[in-house]
Amino acid sequence: MSRARMTNSVLPPQVITPWASSDLAVEVPDASLVGGESSIAFSDDVTVESVQVQLTLDHARLPDLAIELISPAGTRSVLQTPRNGLVGQSLDASITGFDQQLLLSNQFYGEKAKGEWTLRAVDTNGEEQFTFIAYFNSSNVFFVPLNNNKEPGVIKNWSLRVIGH
Repeated sequence: MSRARMTNSVLPPQVITPWASSDLAVEVPDASLVGGESSIAFSDDVTVESVQVQLTLDHARLPDLAIELISPAGTRSVLQTPRNGLVGQSLDASITGFDQQLLLSNQFYGEKAKGEWTLRAVDTNGEEQFTFIAYFNSSNVFFVPLNNNKEPGVIKNWSLRVIGH
């Protein structure tokens, strides 16, 4: 039988850093593993519990995108996988990407936050038309076609903050 370890030591007070931002527009080429990368030099010396990213990105077919965040230590966290079921653009033509979309990762737990953080977006699909299956229940199944983006995507801006101690 095991018992939880009892301790009187507690973590230092929680810190939520200010947002650090990059407004440098970066192109995300269609169907290219090169992708687009943008970096932020982060100066706060904090131990990470979680990292939040706020992303504004133009892209005509969001489910093509793989989005990852890379820490100063080189750890990678996938913030969005491609072919993820985001069919909103198929149903609403006014959706042209992300507008200050909030994303979060706990992948960097225990790392030091100070240093260069990199956001990477890769367009993984060049097919002219991609059909999504929108499944609500067995009598409400829709096949939703979405045309490929004619222009490369663009990371317009992004911000990063750390919750830690």
